[in-house]
Amino acid sequence: MRYTYAKFIGYIGFYNGLGLDQLEIDFTKSQHKIIMISGINGCGKSTLMNALNLFPDASGSFVPDRNARKILEIEDNGNIYHIDIHSDADMKGGRKTTKAYIQKNGQELNENGNVSSYKETIFSEFELDNNYLSLSKLSASEKGLADKTPSERKKFASNIIDNLETYNDMYKTLNKKSLIYKSHINTLHTKIQNIGDKTLLETNLQNLKMQEKSINDKILFCNNQIVSIRAKSSIDENEARRIQELTDHKLELSKQQNSIQIQLDKLYSSTKIKADDVQSVYDKNHELMIQYKTQVESLSDRWKTNSEKLADNSQKINSMRADIYNSESNIDETISEQYEISNQKIHQYEKELSDLGQKPNPNSIQPLTDLISLYKRLVSMIDNLSEGLVLSDLDYIVNRYDSSDVAKLQNSITDIQNQVLSEKDNLTKLQNEFSTISVLEQRPKNCKIDGCPFVKDALDIQKKYKNLENLANLVAEKMQGINDHSIKSTELLDELDHMRMLDQKHKEYYLICNEVENLRDTMIAYDPEVYYTLGQWIATANPLNELRNPKRIQDILNLQIQLQAEVSHNHVLSVQYDSYMDKKKLVDKTKELIRSLEKEQSELSISVSDDHNKIIEFNKSIGELEHRCSEETIYLQWIEKMQNITGEIQTIEHDLKSFESKSDLAMRALSEIEANQQTIAQETEKLKPVTDQINIISGQLVLLGSYYKEYEEYKQSYDTIEMIKKYCSPTGGGIQTIFMQLYMRKTLELSNELLSMLFGGEYQLLDFIINDKEFRIPFVGSGLPVDDISNGSASQVDIMGMAINLVLLYQASTHYNIARLDEVSGSLDTYNRSQFIGVLERMADVLKFDQIFCISHDSEIDNANVDMIKLKSLEAYDTTNNSSANIIYNYQEIIHNS
Repeated sequence: MRYTYAKFIGYIGFYNGLGLDQLEIDFTKSQHKIIMISGINGCGKSTLMNALNLFPDASGSFVPDRNARKILEIEDNGNIYHIDIHSDADMKGGRKTTKAYIQKNGQELNENGNVSSYKETIFSEFELDNNYLSLSKLSASEKGLADKTPSERKKFASNIIDNLETYNDMYKTLNKKSLIYKSHINTLHTKIQNIGDKTLLETNLQNLKMQEKSINDKILFCNNQIVSIRAKSSIDENEARRIQELTDHKLELSKQQNSIQIQLDKLYSSTKIKADDVQSVYDKNHELMIQYKTQVESLSDRWKTNSEKLADNSQKINSMRADIYNSESNIDETISEQYEISNQKIHQYEKELSDLGQKPNPNSIQPLTDLISLYKRLVSMIDNLSEGLVLSDLDYIVNRYDSSDVAKLQNSITDIQNQVLSEKDNLTKLQNEFSTISVLEQRPKNCKIDGCPFVKDALDIQKKYKNLENLANLVAEKMQGINDHSIKSTELLDELDHMRMLDQKHKEYYLICNEVENLRDTMIAYDPEVYYTLGQWIATANPLNELRNPKRIQDILNLQIQLQAEVSHNHVLSVQYDSYMDKKKLVDKTKELIRSLEKEQSELSISVSDDHNKIIEFNKSIGELEHRCSEETIYLQWIEKMQNITGEIQTIEHDLKSFESKSDLAMRALSEIEANQQTIAQETEKLKPVTDQINIISGQLVLLGSYYKEYEEYKQSYDTIEMIKKYCSPTGGGIQTIFMQLYMRKTLELSNELLSMLFGGEYQLLDFIINDKEFRIPFVGSGLPVDDISNGSASQVDIMGMAINLVLLYQASTHYNIARLDEVSGSLDTYNRSQFIGVLERMADVLKFDQIFCISHDSEIDNANVDMIKLKSLEAYDTTNNSSANIIYNYQEIIHNS
């Protein structure tokens, strides 16, 4: 299995260390199993090492507020896996839900993108266990089993052995069931204790049954006595009972009759009304009371309506007063004064502008600003124009300039130069003739042959000019003429230079005129004197004080600016002033309305008070009438009761006459029967709690038997589960510990095979000591054995830990054979570091690793047979050009090419 491609987007380590938002590596360039990652500190080596794993990375690995992505391609036995993991920013400083996808040969295996199902797919496809991440990477801070304590190592090692998961799951399941059964047993034990002792319950039950029998015997005896009495007396029990009832009822009615008479006497005493007159008096009072209630009802309706209206008015008044308070508290009384001051300022600014000959114009601010800016430019341009010029030059440029003057002067110079050339030609001829005639000085004095060819030309020239002096004078005259023309030409050339300078100055003056013409209307409107006299000022070398300090224009500009600002402020104040006046009008109107409501309130208060007093008076009268009617109603009721009882007594006396002959015998027999019946009732009352207690104890004994049976069943199941749980326990000599000892034996053999390649084969691991409490890894070298690898030197812990971890990774998966080592060789001496790459290659062959990624700062790696990822490095120490390693990625080249 090999990585063939990787791309990382939005990782903070690459952004800070390399300045890259994305890093892309083509691993198809690889030629070796070992891939070294090199670069300066902080350039992103650890970021790359950590990111080369199959799972999503922590959110802290990414640049905040940027989307992050990891793309990996893996080749495994002809299958191509494409992994794509997204971690997008949510624009709130956090991250959206991570999405992870994996394709196998172009077919998506995790369509929903959920991380949980993605991990399950990874574990299934590559036959990994849950400890893949901790096994596949070693660093200076994480050394695997080597730097763990024996107790930590025992737990770690147990978890990485996938074959023990079944037993661990069995132990967890059994442990849950054991707790359930234990809970049932404890519950049953509590229930049994709550019911009580079985022997004591049985004793109590026997005693209660004896009490029950005694009571039933007594009830039976009384029933027999009743039967005997009825047989001897031969009376009609119903008649006897009826006689007794009538006699008792008559006695009771007589008592009630006496009591009623007492009440009637009291009522007569309080009302002074005879019994015969009560009904008529009651009818009269009741009718009057109804009339009063009708009037009270009418008054109450009116009082209620007025009270509600009064309360409503009060609420309105309070609300209006609150509105007035709020309005007055929000009214800024200074607005009127501010508005007036602002108006005065506007009038003042307008007057000052009028004094300066201007009208208010907010559109003039920019033209005036441009005019002042123009004056500044004109001053500079005119100063440059005037520099080195006299008044005549300035006058010529402004008033007398003629563009043909330069051409005329140029023509004059050309004419003079032509004359000089002609004179020079003539001078040359004269000088040649003078040179020819000079041969006569060499003619012998006795020579008289004028036709001699040596002197003939000279004699002709002499004859032409008569004598040599005339020729000499003519040569001197020509030379003087040439000199005079040369001087004149020089003067004209100087004048031409001056004219050309004036021509250039006139162009500058033309630019000045153009600048002025661009703001012609503005200058005529605000400063016409400058516009119409500027040329004359320049021609007379005026000091231009009006331009250097345009006080009038600046004053106009300032006034326009102030006026515009004040008008804008005045507009705001105007709106506030209108709002202020509206609020004051509203407050005044509200106050007027309050006064109207208060007047109405006063009238309503009087009406409500009068109605209330009338209602009180009527209610008082109604109360008195109700009291009288109540007494009279009671009086009538007592009268009616007395009449009813008197009639009922007469009826009873009539009935008793028919039973008078046999009443005495019946009453005695009835008395004896009732005595026995009372005894039966008393005994029956005693019998119920005894019977109830017998039923309760009987039920408890039945329930107790059921609990004992259920307790024994749960106890037997609990003991069985506890025995099985012991054999599945991860501690205490369970199957896991035994299996782990066998599993770690193979780990020990492979680890020692790897260690034989390091430290000259000097160090070997001894048998692992694994029990229910710890997992020790002793080793031996040159000397006495060391009880645990964690007590070894830094280099021993690093290298032995690496060997053990690589073996565990080899055993963890038959597919995934990629390891990551982060500076694990840092603690080795120079010799062992030089041998490390070769040893690592042999280890990879033994454990069948296809790729091992390493981070190292060792200089030896540049000349090793490895693939290399070159991240950022210092140019002074960059050995890329001299490296024999196969460089598959070079940051310096990426930056240079970009």
